[in-house]
Amino acid sequence: MLILYLILTISYSIIVPIGRGADEWAHYWYAQFIAEHGRLPLTAAEREVAGYKSDWPPLYHLCAAAVTAWIETDGPPTIKYRADHVRRQLIPATGSEAILHTEDELFPWRQEILVWHIGRFLSITFSFLTLIVTYLMAREVFAHLSPSDSGGDFSSLSPWERAGVRGFHRSQNLATITTACLAFNPRFLFTGMLFNYDSLTLLLSSLFFLQIIRVATGRNQLTWLTGFLAGLALMTKYLTALLPLELIIMAWLTRPNRRQILQLIIAFMLTITPWFAYLVITFNEIATYGPVLGTLAPLIRGDGSDRTIDELFAMLSGGESPPPAHIEKKSYTFSEIATEFPLTFWTIPTTRPYPLTWFVIVMSLLTLLAVMGLIQQAKQFSQYRLILGMLLFHCLLPIPFMLIRLFGARDALESMQGRHVLFLAGPAFAILFVFGLTTLFKFQISNFKFSLTLALLLVGSLSQLILMQSTYEPLLPVTTIKPDLTEFQPLNITLDGGATLLGYNITEQAEALKVTFIWQGGAVFAKQDYMTELQLIDKQNVVRAQWLGYQTQARYPTRAWESGDYIRDEAWLPLPNKEIYQIKARLGEQWVDLGQTSQVCQTCEVSQPMTWQNGHKVTQPFHERETIQITLSPSSTDLYQLLDPLGQPHPSTAHGTDWATFIVEPDWPVGDYQLIETNTANLIDTPIEIAPNNRTFLPPVSGGNEGGLITPTVQFPVQANFAGQVKLLGYDILSRKTQAGEGVSLTLYWQGLQYMGEDFVIFARLLDNQQVVWGQRDRLPLENYSTLLWSPREIIKDSFAIPIDPAALPGVYRLHIGLYHTVNEQAESLYLLDSATQQPTDTTFVALAPIKIGGSPAGVTLIKPQPQPNIKQSFGDQIQLLGYDWLKPPPQSGSWTIRFYWQAMTELTTDYTLFMHVRDQNGQIVAQHDQPPTQGQYPTSLWDTTEIIQDELNLTVDKLPPGPYEIVIGLYDPMSQMRLPVTNSSDNTFTLQSFEVKP
Repeated sequence: MLILYLILTISYSIIVPIGRGADEWAHYWYAQFIAEHGRLPLTAAEREVAGYKSDWPPLYHLCAAAVTAWIETDGPPTIKYRADHVRRQLIPATGSEAILHTEDELFPWRQEILVWHIGRFLSITFSFLTLIVTYLMAREVFAHLSPSDSGGDFSSLSPWERAGVRGFHRSQNLATITTACLAFNPRFLFTGMLFNYDSLTLLLSSLFFLQIIRVATGRNQLTWLTGFLAGLALMTKYLTALLPLELIIMAWLTRPNRRQILQLIIAFMLTITPWFAYLVITFNEIATYGPVLGTLAPLIRGDGSDRTIDELFAMLSGGESPPPAHIEKKSYTFSEIATEFPLTFWTIPTTRPYPLTWFVIVMSLLTLLAVMGLIQQAKQFSQYRLILGMLLFHCLLPIPFMLIRLFGARDALESMQGRHVLFLAGPAFAILFVFGLTTLFKFQISNFKFSLTLALLLVGSLSQLILMQSTYEPLLPVTTIKPDLTEFQPLNITLDGGATLLGYNITEQAEALKVTFIWQGGAVFAKQDYMTELQLIDKQNVVRAQWLGYQTQARYPTRAWESGDYIRDEAWLPLPNKEIYQIKARLGEQWVDLGQTSQVCQTCEVSQPMTWQNGHKVTQPFHERETIQITLSPSSTDLYQLLDPLGQPHPSTAHGTDWATFIVEPDWPVGDYQLIETNTANLIDTPIEIAPNNRTFLPPVSGGNEGGLITPTVQFPVQANFAGQVKLLGYDILSRKTQAGEGVSLTLYWQGLQYMGEDFVIFARLLDNQQVVWGQRDRLPLENYSTLLWSPREIIKDSFAIPIDPAALPGVYRLHIGLYHTVNEQAESLYLLDSATQQPTDTTFVALAPIKIGGSPAGVTLIKPQPQPNIKQSFGDQIQLLGYDWLKPPPQSGSWTIRFYWQAMTELTTDYTLFMHVRDQNGQIVAQHDQPPTQGQYPTSLWDTTEIIQDELNLTVDKLPPGPYEIVIGLYDPMSQMRLPVTNSSDNTFTLQSFEVKP
């Protein structure tokens, strides 16, 4: 059994890429820091280097450092962490993958890769020892729980039940079954081999609990060893902090003498004191929080990387420590949380929906049956209750910590992981599981029935292994160690940025040619992702097959190539029939002749449409930017399209009379596609599945893709084009009225116009009328979604806030939004393109709607105006004219000045414009002037209903001919040109005055 366990767990270790386990990379960093420096981190900066687990107990990491310190880690191969460079995020990944898994991880392992696997083998060793402890513990428990040893009265049992009692003495067999139930749990196999502290935590807590069991059964007394093991467990993981409760319970039940109690306490304290003394001495915050709280700070919240713990510390400090600025908690239903526990206790849900849900359901049902058996046993034999109670109590020890995290953590599902219980109390659970099933069937459960349970566990373990092997993406075709090029033909090609082709190789397979190119990354990053094009040309100079695709199928795109990389790019050409062909390639901008095929294909007659993926006939889903090759029988048409699930056609990227090539665009809808002949609209039976991606696109205009894209519903549409790279579609502002010292909440709607080779930064500037900056923020879109990662036509909804200087005076301010990148260590802003000519302009920003901070600008409002005349004229129940004063009345002068007194009747959302017309007796306008109230200093959308705004308007009138005239005013929306309604006015104007010019 143990040999089978080792085979399985080592297989798990080899198949699972490094860093796939929860926080595995953080444990690696911690151990590596200790190995390199020979000590624990001593400053906050060193903790930053050692990773966010460096504030946790170091026993596992000290062990890992001790067994790996001899390994040289300088130089290649090196682990590629995605967060180390923004261009590494160009590589597609499933989930929150922290490491780029390259062919450097292949055997033989070297450098850092070797360290990682040695650390995993150390964990496997700890898990292996845990199984031995589980066997010893199970023998101890089952020997004590034997009915014949209980002193109970079994005269009422039937003969078959008494036979079962005799069989129950076989504690060795039950201990073996218990150990197997733990060993072949897929979660135990997975987590028990990871580079983390869980395996050592389980080993030490199991050794500790074995001592507790022996005390409970009367075989041992409490000694210093029990306290020492409890201390070692705490020095591995804080989840074991409640283990001393079991010591207290045993001390209360067994009444040890004072010497024994003193030994326990001394052993426990001596074990944990060095670690806690190191924390308090090195990382205390007494200068900030005083002696009590400052001493507790490093013990409770560590380095502050856990926001949940920070929130708890803030609560305990009574407000002395500020809580985290923001914890974005995810919401889940009760059923989601409840199902997550068994799912992560028995398995590793690498995909959702999870294919092995059936296994989780069956094991959960068996667990319920075991619980029924335990309840029945506890009712019948009271003398079993102590052992059963201790086993159950041990299983429940992690629950308080899990509940604290459940109500405080950002991700509730992470808090309710079943692995937290498994890797503190796995052996205790396995004993209860086996004992419960046994007693449910009145001690008559046979080896055959347990064999079925173990077979089920083995099926689950193997299924999980197969699932992981098929789920995990193949290693990226890149290494940091120069490959062997003896079988490659040299070829001199250099791309933008300096990437160089080292050689190529042609491999003739049964039905396709594989052409392999080996590139070396250049000194600087490329600005674009290059494509590889191959053509198979017959004797009539006709292209009979073609490959056109992004290098490495965009799995490791050109823009991500680094100077130390060696990249393997493969291109495939299906062989159409029995003939020798010429092979040509376009690499970058250069065409080269690669020679010809050396043998004819004997089985390559095309009789029906066939879909090819990387040289193989497949029906697997195609992903974003992958190449689809389709071979067909020769036909009269050479135009083909793919019809998506929405009925929209997608033309081929390239085509011939018997082949077509498509490249999956990011905005293609997910689902099944059909190939159609463009000229005849005939459907060809070649269903092709397109896999989903996580991008957002606008829907196509009805009638096809050529019509462009519609703008999303936004508060303020813009359509501003920045250098043909990015378009600002519009924006929302949560509130355009705020206070100094607060912030402006803004949502921008961006659209990528092409694949970008630059990491552009968004800038936001809050300026007053004198162009003085009173608030600013520079940031990446969505904080970390670089423009490098955007695809053409993708929509990015980006929300953030711009802080306002507390010293900002009341008034109206403007937000300027733009983009810049770094050129020669200087910020260079992107220019806007003219919407009509698409030519560059001198403008590098978009001015957003005005914002009011504090109150109105000085001098535009009054408290008690006394206009002459005093009126109350409504304009569309939006704005009311309270009255006006003629400062220069007509017609004595050619320049008239009038002062209006306005008041908003409701919250306004539009910036209206005021017009004043002078009309003759025929209704013809002889003079006019349009301007926003207050000449735009205080737009109407910012008015409060409690304010009275004074507004002056100047109108210059040429000499008027004699006759009657009238002066009218009105308000209109400058965007729509719609006037606000005026009661009893057909043209929505209000007459201020009528006058007559005498001859």
